Amino acid sequence: MIETILGLSIVINLALMWYGYTLLKKMLYVAGNTTEILTAVESYKSHLTGVYELETFYGDQTLQSLLDHTGELSNFLTECENAYGLTESEFEEYVQQNNEEEGETPENEQGRR
Repeated sequence: MIETILGLSIVINLALMWYGYTLLKKMLYVAGNTTEILTAVESYKSHLTGVYELETFYGDQTLQSLLDHTGELSNFLTECENAYGLTESEFEEYVQQNNEEEGETPENEQGRR
């Protein structure tokens, strides 16, 4: 009986580890591509602003609303990048903050390395 439970536990744990690994890969993919998308939208926004400022199109309401929409999209993607993109320094701050909450000091960390 205990062997069956142990075997089932191992299978479930392996399945959960595989699922976690798959989710992590997807999150890293999204985080990496968010920066590229944001760069492309910013480039498009600057190009659109340049067209809007041309004497022929200045004051056109359609282009103005397109500029506004592009700005909103750019802001949304910036928020997404901030949510998914955890830089190395932010990660170190997060780890340090968690260690301080647990009562560990940086000296203790260096002693373990």
